[in-house]
Amino acid sequence: MPAKPVIDILVAIDDAYRISVISEKLMQLGYAPLRRQIIPHVSFITSKFDEISFHLHLHERGSPQINRHVNFRDYVIQHPKQAKDYAELKLSLAQQYAHDRLSYVSGKSKLVQSIDAKAKCWEGRKKDYPLLNTGPFAKDWLEENLIQSMVANLNVQMTHFAQYLSQVDFIRAPGMTLVNSTLPDDTFNYVGCSSFKTT
Repeated sequence: MPAKPVIDILVAIDDAYRISVISEKLMQLGYAPLRRQIIPHVSFITSKFDEISFHLHLHERGSPQINRHVNFRDYVIQHPKQAKDYAELKLSLAQQYAHDRLSYVSGKSKLVQSIDAKAKCWEGRKKDYPLLNTGPFAKDWLEENLIQSMVANLNVQMTHFAQYLSQVDFIRAPGMTLVNSTLPDDTFNYVGCSSFKTT
């Protein structure tokens, strides 16, 4: 499948609360500082640019995002028609939005959402993922850790059904999650962890 000249690597980490130590070690290896990714506080991304570029995605062990990415990959490998449709869309969007990453990501979100939903229910999907990391007992958490966990939990809960409903606009991009149910009730519409720029 055509793709950017970038190698994407997904790494499961045992404890997201030790992320500062991990970030420091990665910077010593030439990676950029970590920034949060899809689910705040438990998923991160960094990049390293040499002759070959690398994007390193770090998720806490047991994160449903690990399952999602692996199942998506395996599904398109086993379903060439879906892979062809995805490849053609990516090429078209890359030409149209060569310098606009958010529009590129938004443009492929409907098809990605559709493939995600099929991959989650596909009989051939991987099922033996490592268990969720429970980390230290909540009674030992700092207030900051509790708040971070509450934000991450809200993000997961607010986006769960959106992943399975084709009529919902669901966009995930580093630093932003958007759910537009098209319903007038704001309970079902959600923008999370986004920073808006004014011009």
